[in-house]
Amino acid sequence: TTIGANLQHQIIDQLPVQRNFRAVAELIPQANTSYYEHFGEAEQVNISGSTGQANAYYIDGVNATDGSIALGSTDLPYNFIQEIEIKTGGYQAEYGRSLGGIINVITPSGGNEFHGQVFGFFSNNKLGGDPKITLDGAVAEGFSSYDCGFSLGGPIIPDRLWFHTAYNPNFEQQKFRVPVLGVLRDSRVSHLFAGKLTWRAPGNTDIVLSLFGDPSFEHKNDALRHDYTIINKDVLARQLHNGGTNLSLQARRTFGQKLLLTAHISHISESKRSEAETEHGSLEPLFVDVVNGAISGGVGQESVYLPQRLAGKVSASLFLGKHDLKIGMEYEDNRLDGSIDRPRVVIRTADSTYQMQTYLSSGVVNNRVSSLFLQDSWQTMKRLRLNVGVRWDGQYFIGSARKLNQRITSQFQPRMGVIYQLGVLGSAKLFASYGRFYEQIPTLFSFVMHNTRIFKVGYYDHNPIVDPSGGDIWESSSSIQPEVKDLQGQFYDEFILGYERRIGNGFKIAIRGIYRTLGQAVDTGIEPETYDWIYGNPGRGNLDFFPKYSRTYRALEVFLQRSMGKRFNFITSYVLSRNHGNYTGLYNAETNKGLPNFSDMPSLEENIPNSEGLLPNDRTHVFKFSGSYRSDIGLTLGVSFLWQSGTPITELGSNPWLLFTFLSERGSVGRTPTIADLNFRLRYDFSNFAGKVFKPALVLDAFHVFNQRQAVRLDQTHYYLDNQENLISTNPNYLNPTDFFPARMIRVGMEINF
Repeated sequence: TTIGANLQHQIIDQLPVQRNFRAVAELIPQANTSYYEHFGEAEQVNISGSTGQANAYYIDGVNATDGSIALGSTDLPYNFIQEIEIKTGGYQAEYGRSLGGIINVITPSGGNEFHGQVFGFFSNNKLGGDPKITLDGAVAEGFSSYDCGFSLGGPIIPDRLWFHTAYNPNFEQQKFRVPVLGVLRDSRVSHLFAGKLTWRAPGNTDIVLSLFGDPSFEHKNDALRHDYTIINKDVLARQLHNGGTNLSLQARRTFGQKLLLTAHISHISESKRSEAETEHGSLEPLFVDVVNGAISGGVGQESVYLPQRLAGKVSASLFLGKHDLKIGMEYEDNRLDGSIDRPRVVIRTADSTYQMQTYLSSGVVNNRVSSLFLQDSWQTMKRLRLNVGVRWDGQYFIGSARKLNQRITSQFQPRMGVIYQLGVLGSAKLFASYGRFYEQIPTLFSFVMHNTRIFKVGYYDHNPIVDPSGGDIWESSSSIQPEVKDLQGQFYDEFILGYERRIGNGFKIAIRGIYRTLGQAVDTGIEPETYDWIYGNPGRGNLDFFPKYSRTYRALEVFLQRSMGKRFNFITSYVLSRNHGNYTGLYNAETNKGLPNFSDMPSLEENIPNSEGLLPNDRTHVFKFSGSYRSDIGLTLGVSFLWQSGTPITELGSNPWLLFTFLSERGSVGRTPTIADLNFRLRYDFSNFAGKVFKPALVLDAFHVFNQRQAVRLDQTHYYLDNQENLISTNPNYLNPTDFFPARMIRVGMEINF
C-alpha cells in the first residue's frame, strides 16, 4: 500500500535535477517544492500537505535528519547515490518519526571489480541569468558554482571484503551591489564525503561500516532578504559553520530461508554556528527603526548549536508460509548543546518610544526516544493480502538540569492495509490503507522549554544606545517549564484508496486518493494572565484557551509511468488537492519561521479570530512530467516540466514582539502567481570512442528555461500594531514580492566512469 517511488541512479543520471539528492523527491507526485528559507536554511520539499520539517531522511538506513530543527539532513550529491526510495504515504509500522514523507538513500558498495567515477560541474551568471532582487536599487554582479569529485570501489579481499569511497568539494559565490553599502559577497565551501566497508563474514553474515559527512563554511549577507533599508554592511554579515559527520555499523545474518536478523548502531555529530563577520557587527547592538523602516548597528545575536544523535536498532524478519512477520526495537538519544547570546536589540516603535531587548540562554538537553514495532504481511488467499501492524514511540525530554522534564508515552500507531489483485495476477490491484503517524519532536523544543533563560526588556522615551539611563525595565528569568501532565504527541491519521494497473510492456497507471487529518498538535502559547510562554496541546489542558488545532489535506492523484523501456521512460502525474485548517505545521510560511512546535500562529487569545482557512502550502493543481529519451548515437535528452497553482495570501498585522494577528480570513486575499517551470538535460556518452575501460560523458543542464522569475513570496504584513494591537503604521511593502522564482541557469559537466 506504500505510495511513492524508487529511483535508480541510472534514471536520476538522465534527468535535470539539482546536485543535492533531496531535490530528486520533487519529481514525485504529492511532493511540492518550497521557496522558503529560515536564516539561510531552505525549507525542504512539502509532502502530502505537510511542511518540509515533517520529513525523515535516511542514508543506508541511518536517520540523517537534522536533530535540532529538522530543516533537512546530511548533504550528498546524486553521484554518491545508488538508489533513492521515496515514501509519500501508506507505509508500514517499521517506519516512524515522520509527519511528511520518508526519503531513504542507498549508497553504492564495492564489488569484486574496481569501478569508479570522476566528475565535475560548473555554472555562472554568464551561462544563465541574474536573479531578480527585491531590495530597491540592488544589482546582481555575478555568481559562480562549481564542484568536482570522484568515487572508487572495489575488492580488498575478493568475495569477502569490499570498499567504496567518494569525495565532492563544492564552491559557491555571488556578488551584489547595494546602494550605499557597495558590493556584498556571499560564499560557501562544502566538503561532502562518503565511505563504506562491506564484509561478508562467515556464517551468512554481512557487516557494513559507513562514514559520510558534509562540513561547510559560509560568508553570508542577509541584506537582500530583508524588508528594511540597511544602513551599514555589518548589520547582517555573518559567518556560518554547518554540517557534520555520520558513522554507522550494520550487521545482517540469515538463518536458512526463514529468519533474517539485522542490527545497526550509529552516531551523528553536527555543528551549527552563526556569528558576526566583523568586529563592529559583533560589538554593536542591532537597531531596528520601525518608523523609518531601517536597521543599523551590529548583528545582534550569535548562536551555537551542536546536535548529536546516538541510535541503535535491532529487528527480526520471519518468513512463515503465508506470513511475512517483522518485529523490531529502536533507541535514539538526541542531544543538543547550544547557546544563544542576543545581548542588545533596540527597537524604535514610535517617534519617542524605544525598546531594548536582551536574551541569553545556554545548556544541554536531550530527547531520548524508544520505539517498538510489529507487523505482518499475510497472504490470506491467492488474490488478497492483508498488512497489519502497530508501532509505539516514547519520547523522554531531559532538560538542562539533567532531569526528566517531560514524557510522551501514549504514541501507539496502528497501521492497516489491504491489497486485492484483479484480472491476471500481477497486472492490477485495488488497495486501501489506514495509519497513524507521530512526530519526533526536535531538540530545539526542549532547549527552549526545559532550559533556563534570561529575557529583559527596557522601555524608554529616548534612544538607549545613546543614553542607557532611565527606562522602565521588565525582566523575566524563565526557569525550566514544569511537566505537562498527559501531554499527547503530535500526530495525524491517514487514509488512502488506490487502483494501479500495468498496461502493456513497462507502463503503469494509478489513481489514488489520500486524506490526512491532524489529530493533535504540540505547540506554544502565551498564558493570558502571566504572559509566560507555555507549551501543551492546543484546545486542552493548559492551552484550553486556544481552539484545537486542525489541518486537513485531501488529494486526488493520477499517475502514469513507463519504466524498463530501452529508449524512452517517463513519470507524469496530476494532483488535485486542498489543504485547510488553522495550523500550518512545523514550518510557518506566513511568517517564514522554521521553528517546529513554536508556530506563533496564534500566540495570544486575541490572535485566534480569522485563523482558520486555506493554509500557506495549499496548491490546488500540480502537474509534473519527467522523462528521458536515449538515441543510438549516445545522446540522451532528459526533461522535467512543472505547472502548479500559486499559494494563498493572508492579511496580517504585526506588533513589536513579532506576534501576528489575522486581519481577515486566512488565505482569502488571493494567491501568488501560477508557476510553470521547464528544465532540460543533454547527456552525450563517448563510450563508443573511448574503448572499454573509460566511459566519458558530457552533460549540459538548462534550468528554468521559461525564466519567469515571478514572485513566489509576498510580504503579508499589512499593518504594524502596538502591544495593545492598535494601529501604529501601514506597511508600505504589503503584497510586494520578498522573493522571486530562480533565474535561468545553465550548468555544464563531465563524468568519466570506469
